[in-house]
Amino acid sequence: MVRVWLVILGFALLAPALGGCFGGSTQARSYFALEYPRGQEVQRYKQPRYPFTVRVRRFESSIAFDRQELVYRQSPYEISYDWYRLWAAKPRQMLEALVRAHLRDTNLFRAVVERLTSSLPKYELGCEVLALEELDASKDAWFAHLSLRCVLVDFDSGAQVWSHHFDTKQRVYQRTPQFVVRALSQILEREMGIFVDALDGFLAAETGLPATERVVHRPPTAATPGGAEAAPATPPDATDGQPPEEPSATLKPRAK
Repeated sequence: MVRVWLVILGFALLAPALGGCFGGSTQARSYFALEYPRGQEVQRYKQPRYPFTVRVRRFESSIAFDRQELVYRQSPYEISYDWYRLWAAKPRQMLEALVRAHLRDTNLFRAVVERLTSSLPKYELGCEVLALEELDASKDAWFAHLSLRCVLVDFDSGAQVWSHHFDTKQRVYQRTPQFVVRALSQILEREMGIFVDALDGFLAAETGLPATERVVHRPPTAATPGGAEAAPATPPDATDGQPPEEPSATLKPRAK
């Protein structure tokens, strides 16, 4: 009799796995990526502005964010991972590729490289991912949170010559992971604009070149007759026209 119960118990434990193997329903994984318009949208100069090469080093990350699962937090003291919603690559790799591509598209530098070659760079840029997460302040208040710290180093001397840091939260009014990722992309797009402005100013001071306004402007918004802007083809973002709100210092747990 004991053996019979052991066999029954074994089948009960294996049932979920067997269901997945033989056509049972299992939750599919979804993959996400940060993205925003680049190319001409971020180009500042028609030709490289400064005669320097910059190497973008491998990004670093705190251990909590150095994994593919999307991170969400309902308390300052607890980090949770979504096993079924993942980044297409590790956050530090994804952000490194985006920052490198953004710098290339701006035409600030003569060259933006990833690896050292026989032609050594003037500068090295290193960044650390401090936060990339969903903050659930309450059942009805979600925020996208992105924080990045970057340092520019003179390659020859190893001395830090410039740094930039941001820590930004944006309210997410449609509470789904898709809109959290969209808000994170919007944060990165805005902050990279600020980043490039500051870096441009530093390089202008270093070279003695006059600080000029952006030479290549974004394409004008399409307008309807009479000068009014054309209505967007898709509804505006849920955050449009509303100032981003920041959660309180103590996050409240989501209601059960």
